[in-house]
Amino acid sequence: HVAVLLWVDDFVLMYEQEQTAEVFLARLRRRFNIPTVGALSHFLGMDIQYKPESRQMYLSQEHTTDVLLERARMQDCNPAQTPCPPGTVFTKQDCPTTVSLRTTEYASLIALANYLACWTRPDIAFIVNKLCKFMSNPGDAHWQLLKHLLRYLNGTKRKGLLFDFAQPASVAGLHGYCDSSHADCPDTRHSTLAYVFRLDNAVLSWYSKLHTYVTSCTNHSEYAALFAAAKEAQWLVYLFQDLKLASEITPIPIYVDSSGVVSMVFNPVDHKSNKHVQIAHHFSRELTEQRVITPQRLPSAENIADALTKPLAAPAFNAVVPKLVNTFQN
Repeated sequence: HVAVLLWVDDFVLMYEQEQTAEVFLARLRRRFNIPTVGALSHFLGMDIQYKPESRQMYLSQEHTTDVLLERARMQDCNPAQTPCPPGTVFTKQDCPTTVSLRTTEYASLIALANYLACWTRPDIAFIVNKLCKFMSNPGDAHWQLLKHLLRYLNGTKRKGLLFDFAQPASVAGLHGYCDSSHADCPDTRHSTLAYVFRLDNAVLSWYSKLHTYVTSCTNHSEYAALFAAAKEAQWLVYLFQDLKLASEITPIPIYVDSSGVVSMVFNPVDHKSNKHVQIAHHFSRELTEQRVITPQRLPSAENIADALTKPLAAPAFNAVVPKLVNTFQN
C-alpha cells in the first residue's frame, strides 16, 4: 500500500515497503519536479515526532503557540489551569456600541488560535469557537477571555495529539463521544454541540459548534449532537474503506450521557415529546439499524466531549484533558 496526503503543494508519502515508494516517486518524476526531504518532521506548521518501533507518533504546534503569544505580547504571562473560566457566558451584550480600533488585532489572534484548535488542540476548541463569534466587534470581556486562553496556552504549549498504540486502550477500536449544552447562547438560545472520535487512545477528529436553530429541550439538543456524530462516523467508515484497512470497525460505539437519546434510537415510539424533531436527526437511528453505529450511555464525568460544550472547572477539566491532548516523552 502507498498513501499520499496532499495539501496544495505539500504532500506526505506513507508506504509499507520502501521499494514501492521509490517506484511510485520515479513515475511521478517523469512529469513533475518532486523534491524529497527525507523523514517526516514538519508539515503545515506542525512538528511531528514518531517512534515506529514503539508505535507512537506526536503532533504539536509549539512554535505556532510561541508566535501567537509573541503577537499578543504575552510571552511571559502566568499560566492558567483551564482555557476558559467556569461559568463564563458569551454574549453580544458585552460588545461595544462602536467598533473598536483593536478589532483587527483581535481577529488576527483568534485566527491563529483557531489554527491550533483545528489541528492539534481539541482542548481549546470550545472557547475558540465562542470567541470567533465576536471577531467583528469584540468587547473588553472578550479580550479578557482571549487573554485567559493565551495564559492557558503558555502553560501547555508542548501539548498536542499523541498517537500511542503501545499502551492498552480503555476502549479499543474506533469509538466516539458526543454531548451538548442546551440553549447556552443567551442571544439566540441555540445549543452547543460537540463530538470526539478516537481510535484506541488516539484522537482522530473533533467538533464544537453552536447549532443552527433552537432545540426545544435537553433531550432534543443531545439527539442533534448524536446526529452530528453519526455523520462523522459514516465519513470515517468511508475513509477506512478507502485506506483498505483490514480491521472491522463497525458498529462504532458512540457514547452519550443521556438515557433519553438512547431510548429515542432503540425505542422509536412517536409521541408528542419528539414529534417535532427534524427528520434529518433520525439519521442516527438508521445508522444504528444498519449497525454502522451503536449509541451507548455513560456517566457525564466520563464523557470527554463535555470539555467541548462548556467551560469546566479545573478538577473536571483536568480529568478529561489527558484523553484529548498530551505531551511526548522522548
